[in-house]
Amino acid sequence: MNYSTVQLVDLPDEMLIEILKKLTNVDVLYSMLGVSQRFDRL
Repeated sequence: MNYSTVQLVDLPDEMLIEILKKLTNVDVLYSMLGVSQRFDRL
């Protein structure tokens, strides 16, 4: 049986934004700061 792994970076921008809206601004800042240029743009 094959299993595939979905990571946060695999999700579309729209879905990531909805997930990040559920977090406080401070949580988002510290968890995403410097992770990737894509997250910095969001």
